[in-house]
Amino acid sequence: MAYLGSVERVPYYHAGSYELAEATAAKAQASQVLLLENHGVVCWGSSLDATLLRTETLEFLCRLLVVSHTNGISLNYLGDDVMEDFGQHLRRIG
Repeated sequence: MAYLGSVERVPYYHAGSYELAEATAAKAQASQVLLLENHGVVCWGSSLDATLLRTETLEFLCRLLVVSHTNGISLNYLGDDVMEDFGQHLRRIG
């Protein structure tokens, strides 16, 4: 949550299409991490280091989800209230 914020999903449109560009631009307003269905991931940040950290964090979380799912381990979803509270906490501490 601290490094990624929200992760937005962009529906599939053909590569190079106007629809894909429009859908990506719309989701980019809400997040710096986009999952483009059947295309891949787009991340960006204020610096190369910030972008790399965001990308590596997403990759780690994806691996965690695959490994936990493969081994039948349920992850504890914290819920929207806890996530919002944590976001406020991060803003307070800077």
